[in-house]
Amino acid sequence: MLCIETSGLHHRFSNGQVAVDQLSMQVPVGSIYGFLGPNGAGKTTTLRLLLGLLKRQEGEVRFFGQSMSGNRVRTLAGIGSMIETPSVYGHLSARDNLRIWTDYFNCSKNRIDEVLEIVGLTDTAKKKAYAFSLGMKQRLGIAIALLHKPGVLILDEPTNGLDPTGIIEIRDLLKRLNKEEQITILVSSHILAEVEKLVSHVGIINHGKLLFQGTFSDLLSKEKQGILLETGNNILAIQLLREKNILAELSGDELLLPVLDPRSRAEIIDFLVAAKVPVYRLEQRGKNLETIFMDMIK
Repeated sequence: MLCIETSGLHHRFSNGQVAVDQLSMQVPVGSIYGFLGPNGAGKTTTLRLLLGLLKRQEGEVRFFGQSMSGNRVRTLAGIGSMIETPSVYGHLSARDNLRIWTDYFNCSKNRIDEVLEIVGLTDTAKKKAYAFSLGMKQRLGIAIALLHKPGVLILDEPTNGLDPTGIIEIRDLLKRLNKEEQITILVSSHILAEVEKLVSHVGIINHGKLLFQGTFSDLLSKEKQGILLETGNNILAIQLLREKNILAELSGDELLLPVLDPRSRAEIIDFLVAAKVPVYRLEQRGKNLETIFMDMIK
């Protein structure tokens, strides 16, 4: 079953720039879906369209099979979100911030202590929000999004600007919410190393187009397997290897060779060094999100 589904979602800004281009996204129930792309790829615009913060020009958005058209208020009642920065009042404590939002969400104030415990802010509930670290503000923003017990959480770059400790805290929090609270999470990010440790499903967007969508394991299986070779003269190395009937292709600043046995690798090194081509590194290419991502967006 799908939690979030879009079909033909399209948005063009007034200056003519296409931010989202016929996007069809499918977020399964119970997943942590990493929405990946470089800055300016269309991630935030897509999330705003999902939540109705931007008017849809083309396409459809459905949550749990129900169209947003004509059901926006009822649908949003089951969604928690934090887009870009948390909406908190700096002169108020965490508890007082949450108290205000319980009125907006029309939910019990008993929920305040529950969400403070979930996000790990119980001991600082009386501290003014202006004195919070960025990580604590992010957790308070997530606490606000959880007040009305949503079934899905939509977060835009929740670890952006955090130090390593803050990133780990947010990652662990999202994993707990997904597992213990049974919340489906859609999280946008450009921090690939962090996403790799968090998500079950991935969507990659660039220039408004969805380049890939599927499970994380499906994405990893797309990486070309072979040997990475770093030399002091890649063009000459390609020509020399062709003489040995070994096809090499450029992959960034390195060469990608087919899978070779250890003896063949040693022979290649000896051959290139004898031809005055410096060899700096030769290794088996592993499954790596960064290389797949860079290959896709070029």
